[in-house]
This record gives sequence, C-alpha cells and structure tokens, in this order.
Amino acid sequence: MRFGLDIAQQRMPWDEIVSRVRFAEELGFDGAWGFDHFQPMYGDGPGETFEGMTTLAALAGATSRIRLGLLVTGMTYRHPSVFAAQAMTIDHASHGRLELSFGAAWFDKEHTELGIPFPSTGKRFDLLQDSLEIATRLFTGEKVSYTGKVVSLDDAQLFPAPVQSPRPPIWIGGMGPQRTLPLVAKYADV
Repeated sequence: MRFGLDIAQQRMPWDEIVSRVRFAEELGFDGAWGFDHFQPMYGDGPGETFEGMTTLAALAGATSRIRLGLLVTGMTYRHPSVFAAQAMTIDHASHGRLELSFGAAWFDKEHTELGIPFPSTGKRFDLLQDSLEIATRLFTGEKVSYTGKVVSLDDAQLFPAPVQSPRPPIWIGGMGPQRTLPLVAKYADV
C-alpha cells in the first residue's frame, strides 16, 4: 500500500506548500498530490492558488524522492500536445517521479469566469479520449498523425521521450460506466 498527501495548493503561501511536501517526503509518504484549478475550491473569498503543472515542476526541484501528481488534470485547460510536453518536462525534472492524471474537467464556474471554454459533457469526454491517445503516442518520441473527435495531429513529434518507460503511470479520474470505464481499461495504469 502506498500513502500520499493531498496538498491542494490553495489558500497558503508558496513556502508553506513546499514545506508540507518536504515534510511528507521526510516522513516517508510515497506521493504528494496537488490539484488542477486556478481558483480556491474551498473556503470563502479569494485566496492564493498555484497552477498545477508548474507547481509540480517547481516541487520536482525542491524534493528528491516523493512522487508528484495532480488529482485530476482537467483536459479543458491545456491543449493535449502542450500537456504532453509539460508532462515530459516534469518527468525529466523529477528524474522519473511524475504520476500523470487525466480527467474531463467539471468546474464550470471557473471556466466561465476565466474565459476558458466549457463544452458539454460529451464533448469533454471526446477531448479526454483524444488527449489520452495523443499523449500516449507523443510519449514514444516518434512522429504522430492522429485524427480525433476534437483534436488532430499532423506529423507531430515531441522529444525527448519520458524518463519513465514507456511513460509516466496514467491515472484517470471520472465517473460513469459508459465513457470513463472503457478509457480506464484502455489507458490507465492505476
């Protein structure tokens, strides 16, 4: 059994986040998990909230052993190719300690306020499926052409390949047997 700490990087200064993750690492926790939001999810009023992927990149340099991930990365926030490139960078910066999660996203209020498109549930799941396929193919380092329901690639290539082989472990967050479970069966490691 593995144990992780949910840091949900909100409503606390940056140095406190780093301190908590280092403390978890010193105690022997296996993972530290942030969230993928731009506004506080809990409590009242505005408050500090640090973006998820760049938080993981910074924590990679502030730690040495603990695995790092987000629960769960909303695919509506980044183009799948950009997300794959960020993940490969974090995987290298952490020397192979990235846990990679994918989700369809759900927080419509945050999307609306920040001007981020928030498609229907079906379209978000189409994007999730495209994102999983695109990322897993781009992680090979080979050229990728792909025609998806939402996103397509034409001779795309990212290099270097991730440190972890064949790629960082994939987690998928979501609910429902019709769309989520088939994606879990096809792509998820956890």
